[in-house]
Amino acid sequence: MAHFAAASVSVRHIALGTACIAVGVYSLDHEEPTSKPARITSQHAEAPTVIAHRMPTRAPILDITPVEAPAMSFDDDVIRGYEMSDDPAEFEYVFEVDGVSYLRLDSEARASSHGTPRLFTDEDGSAVVAAVDTAAMPIALRPWAGREVMVGGECRARVVGFAEVSRVTGDPPDHEYDYESENPVRPEWTLDAVRESNITLAARLDAECGAGWARATSYPAAASAKLVEAPDLVAAARRELLAPAADDKHQLSWVEQGGEGNWRDAIELETSVYEHALTDERWVFVQAQRGGGCGEPSVGMMVVYRASGDGNVRRVAELEDGISEIQEVIDLDGDGQPELIVGDGNSSSLMDLAGEYHTSIAVASYDHTCGC
Repeated sequence: MAHFAAASVSVRHIALGTACIAVGVYSLDHEEPTSKPARITSQHAEAPTVIAHRMPTRAPILDITPVEAPAMSFDDDVIRGYEMSDDPAEFEYVFEVDGVSYLRLDSEARASSHGTPRLFTDEDGSAVVAAVDTAAMPIALRPWAGREVMVGGECRARVVGFAEVSRVTGDPPDHEYDYESENPVRPEWTLDAVRESNITLAARLDAECGAGWARATSYPAAASAKLVEAPDLVAAARRELLAPAADDKHQLSWVEQGGEGNWRDAIELETSVYEHALTDERWVFVQAQRGGGCGEPSVGMMVVYRASGDGNVRRVAELEDGISEIQEVIDLDGDGQPELIVGDGNSSSLMDLAGEYHTSIAVASYDHTCGC
């Protein structure tokens, strides 16, 4: 996982000094009149010659005084969440088809025309890609042409084209397939069937950055946390989670669902520790889950801890998602509190520590089997 520090922007206040020009001052002395009037004769009048001594011009003085950025408190436990804008340049998902990285732009809009669609199929599913000229893109999306983005915070790429992309996994709908046959022949997706399932307008990138998330370089870089080994913090967080509680809402829910015994004895734990790129602070995420398919009792939660310098941890948040894999931990707004990208192989969702889901992406899945 990439680890890099977010770029910090300092605001500089520039005061422009003015150049002062001092100009020499002159005076004309006249004699006092005598008692006898002076004789007036005709002659050419000459203007007096005035010499004004000019001070040398000084270059403007630039008083560049750095202004400290507003103090940001990284050690408070008030979960602020994340305020996300509607601009896909701030955060958007990147997916890959046949070795080419595409950035999702819009899943509702359509191009006015497109090139010949091509079908790609592998073990992960099927996809159809049809190139789109910039002039055929919706007007609001055309400025993406040539835009630079950072994928995953470390892979710089540029938008070099557009496309309509459709992706599916599973079996095509309305197919004839005998799951109980000894030698079943799985049905195959056709080009038309894939395009009928979904179409996404996407930007084609010039670098092979793989899949993940991206942010336009016009935005400040986000800080990615790195996964670290910290067995002492893992043990401390698990002890806190499994400690008996007087008011145990999870035990009450477990019993109401028909669960027997203590919920702590029925769960599986997955614990990970991430180190923040800006603060070097370590965050511990403990996911506790017990699947409850087909009416069985279930438990699912993700408890978030902050580690202190003495090796202790303190609980700061409890989220409901105890099943989804933590794909990445990033700080998009630089407030010291990370956001999470969670999901599985075919889906991803951006979630903040307040438990709010902001945006997600998924491959259309057609699974016709029943797990019960």
